[in-house]
Amino acid sequence: MRNWISATAGLCVLFLCGPVFAQSADFPNAAAARAFADKLIADEKVDDQFENITSSPIPVARHRGSGLICTFPGIEQSTLRVYPSDGPRGDDVGCSYNFSNAMTVSMYVNHFPQDVPLDVATQATWDELAKLYPAAEPFTFDGDAPEALPAPYALPEMRVIRFAFDFDGEPVFSRSAVAVVDGWVVTQRVTSRAAYAKAAESLGEAQMIIAMAQMVTGAPLDPLRPFSP
Repeated sequence: MRNWISATAGLCVLFLCGPVFAQSADFPNAAAARAFADKLIADEKVDDQFENITSSPIPVARHRGSGLICTFPGIEQSTLRVYPSDGPRGDDVGCSYNFSNAMTVSMYVNHFPQDVPLDVATQATWDELAKLYPAAEPFTFDGDAPEALPAPYALPEMRVIRFAFDFDGEPVFSRSAVAVVDGWVVTQRVTSRAAYAKAAESLGEAQMIIAMAQMVTGAPLDPLRPFSP
């Protein structure tokens, strides 16, 4: 079974603006974005687990089992994965993207035969992080931390682990968020240069809320204008 947290530690330039995603230059229109999502699903051989639901200039794939929505604002290092598991195929899946070797964003969902309490899922995440990065230390923001976003729906509780470590001699910020949604353990990882920590925190918070809202409601949201009337 896949580790709870990916060992990838990419670094990042941020693209977050008012909406969660700005329109990508990689995809001039919805047709180009949909073609990219089709190719990604086919290349990764995951068409039995992910469906292409792109309707804007941002490629979007939805996991059939959990309802997790994966958005891909750029071509570079976009991935969809189905990992081996002790249960049926599709019980352990993930997606990720990378911008300019400056930021990585990864989302994972796991389904287990028994209910997993949030405390257990959070501890498992932290234990895995400690193995991957034994020199990691808890991260605290200089000055005021970014304000938490109000959730648009009643959502399950989310726990966040923030830590710092050195990667190739450069200080790195990483944020891991964990929630349990309808029996699926949802884990998000956002990693950036420490200098961009506040922007990475804001992006991670927004995207995790959107991911949970989509899973709870079953309704994909416009990645350019989430929660717009």
